[in-house]
Amino acid sequence: ISVLQTMADQLAVAIENAHLLSETQKALQEARSAHQQYLHREWASFLANRKDQAGVGYVLTRDGLTAAPEVWSPEIELAMQSQDVVVVADDHGVPLAGSNGQEAENVFAPAIQARSALAAPITLRGQVIGALDVFDPDQSREWSDDELSLVDAVASQVALAVENARLFEQTQTSLAETEALYRASRRITSSVDLPVLYKTLVDEIAVHLGANQCCLEIFDKEKAYSETVAEYRPTHEEEKTPVPLVISPAYTILRQIGEPLVVEDVSECQMIGRLKEELVKRNVKSILLVPLMMRGELIGSLQVETTDRKRAFSEAELDFCQTVVGQATISIENMRTFVEIQRRADELGMLFNVSRSLASAPLESEEIAAIITRQFVEVMKGPECSLSLLDAQERTLRVVADVYVEEGDEKPVKQERIGNIYRLSDYPAIARAIQSLQPLVVHASDPQADPAEVAYMRKYEMGSLLVIPLAVKGEAVGIIELGTPGKEHHYTSQELSLAMTLANQAAVVLENARLYEEQRRTAERLREVDKLKTQFLANMSHELRTPLNSIIGFSRVILKGIDGPLTEMQQTDLGAIYTSGQHLLGLINDILDLSKIEAGKMELNFDEVDLKPIIKGVMSTAIGLVKDKPITLEHYVPEDLPSIWADGTRVRQVLLNLVSNATKFTETGKITLSAEYGAEWVDIKVIDTGTGIPKEKLESIFEEFTQVDGSTTRSVGGTGLGLPITR
Repeated sequence: ISVLQTMADQLAVAIENAHLLSETQKALQEARSAHQQYLHREWASFLANRKDQAGVGYVLTRDGLTAAPEVWSPEIELAMQSQDVVVVADDHGVPLAGSNGQEAENVFAPAIQARSALAAPITLRGQVIGALDVFDPDQSREWSDDELSLVDAVASQVALAVENARLFEQTQTSLAETEALYRASRRITSSVDLPVLYKTLVDEIAVHLGANQCCLEIFDKEKAYSETVAEYRPTHEEEKTPVPLVISPAYTILRQIGEPLVVEDVSECQMIGRLKEELVKRNVKSILLVPLMMRGELIGSLQVETTDRKRAFSEAELDFCQTVVGQATISIENMRTFVEIQRRADELGMLFNVSRSLASAPLESEEIAAIITRQFVEVMKGPECSLSLLDAQERTLRVVADVYVEEGDEKPVKQERIGNIYRLSDYPAIARAIQSLQPLVVHASDPQADPAEVAYMRKYEMGSLLVIPLAVKGEAVGIIELGTPGKEHHYTSQELSLAMTLANQAAVVLENARLYEEQRRTAERLREVDKLKTQFLANMSHELRTPLNSIIGFSRVILKGIDGPLTEMQQTDLGAIYTSGQHLLGLINDILDLSKIEAGKMELNFDEVDLKPIIKGVMSTAIGLVKDKPITLEHYVPEDLPSIWADGTRVRQVLLNLVSNATKFTETGKITLSAEYGAEWVDIKVIDTGTGIPKEKLESIFEEFTQVDGSTTRSVGGTGLGLPITR
């Protein structure tokens, strides 16, 4: 019984101990949870608001949480140095070792009158980030192992809370940056034109970085100029004028380093050169320069400025700027490509309209020149344009068109320079442009410009002058001058290319007009000559006809023996005279007919004509033409061949000319004359078995005085008037 009682007592004690242990563990777990939640909340708030503080401490008492002194207690420093728990049983009179190895006073003791303290390091991933200092202000006490474990566990929980707060803050920061990037990218990509895109870029960067000022420069290497295209909170209201690239500080700096530049203290930085003086004058403390790169080429710079304080831009801020600038650069390239395509389409449309206008223009040089100058003013957006034609022999230019468009007035006004003549020797720059056939741009402010050109520009108040040669087949025919009144205009390569294209079209049209005028004058001279020739032939034919009729008449009388008998030889000679006279009379009649036709004075006497007797008469005449040749003459005429409405005499002449022509070029075979008819027409054909007409001669045989064989050794004679009169 005693043994059992003893065992029961021991069992009761064990059960009680187990119960107490369970309650203790439960209370410890609840305390750990409470501490974890409390520290997590407090440290999260602390981390979110710590800003630039190097370190901070808090004291938790029955009265609440208060800030600790800036100087940490020696046990905290010892715990952080040793990375282990430091125990102080009685603070009074107990020296503690500080971080420098010398005795140090517990700074918490005077404030809270602590007698004992316990400090545990707060370690995160093997690195000490702080310490947990527990102290008892009322009594001197010994710290138990459980208390040491508890403090150590709480320190571990604090480390986890710090890590969680850091991760949460990092997540929040990343989320905010992502949202800012999304917002900036969306605004940039939705920009409708380049000015809006430029302004959106500087606004987004300036707002996100909290900058005082921000500006965007675009570099134009073709024009060798830099232009400020957008500003956030601009320092000046006046319009920014382009400056040469050689004096642009941002271009010079970024071209050398090729990457973003952060200057925390402008007054102490020497590498920014000329930019430093300007920034100090505007009280700029810090700057950030970010290059805009497109396919490895520097096209611009973004300059962020702070004037209220010195600032070192963080890596995250720099990454944000580079990402947004990269997105903007892609959008700029896409928009430039679109603008270029649109510009090219507009140019093609304008060129088509110009071509159509020129094609429908009268072929007169002055009118075409006026149209060209008006088209140049419209296409090149220049208010003043003149066109001068070149006299290559005299080496002079004569102004044939000159227009000026007043601002706000679409109707061009003719200038007073039309008709002025300028010698190329007085304007050597224009002479060189004409010789090289390359465009010439002159600015009134250019000290290297030709003095004669500058004087000419100042006389007519021009800021810039574009001279474009007009050339055809490599030969200059004139120039076009496009003036810009008052201010200078820097032409791009696209504008010069468009101007040259227009000039080439204009030169071709002007040359065509010149050739047309030349041909017209030549035709007029030829018509005059032909008229004189026709009049001469008619007069000469008339003068020859009278004596020729006498010769034919008297020879016929003598042949008939009216004047007495003739010997055989005399009769033969008179027969030759009579035949030659008849032949010569036929030629003269042909010339007279041709003259009448060309003069439009051939009179036709229309009447109802029966073709059958005309055809038979022609074939009867043809018998005499082939009496010495083995040729058969045939004709086929329907008995019911209807009458026609015509001049019977001229019809007979036409048929006789065709049959006569056939007899000349047929040595053997046959000649056939046939007639067919339809409801409203009669078709008459002359077919022979002669040499025929080559295809290349078919068009020319109807020209006056033309022979198929025009050589001096031809076997067939004739004047070449039969077929032209027939036609």
